[in-house]
Amino acid sequence: MAKQRVQAIQLDQPPVMEFWDMFDYLQDNEAFGVNHSVEQGVYAVNFNHIAQVASEHRQSMLLNTDIKNLLKSGRMRKFVGVKTVRSVVNSQFNSSLAVGSTLKKPEVIKCWVFQDNSES
Repeated sequence: MAKQRVQAIQLDQPPVMEFWDMFDYLQDNEAFGVNHSVEQGVYAVNFNHIAQVASEHRQSMLLNTDIKNLLKSGRMRKFVGVKTVRSVVNSQFNSSLAVGSTLKKPEVIKCWVFQDNSES
């Protein structure tokens, strides 16, 4: 029973787990993904981008102060901070455009950054 209790304590709250499940789904099903980080085990989340992609994939998503506070206290993917990130997603998008296109996305954006803690 103690082992089960320790495992339960290590799990994130249900809304946090639901957010990361949706994030992983969008990462796998969006052409360039939604993780703006180039580093393995690091997740750079731009909430405006993820809300747009979630809408396009008909995923319900409620981004409010409560979920953001819960994400800050997540255990599986630990909140590192809000940082300026060179976006691998936007870079790939821009590379796919025709030469001279004016539809380019900014290559440097603000993201919430999380570190994968699942193996510790």
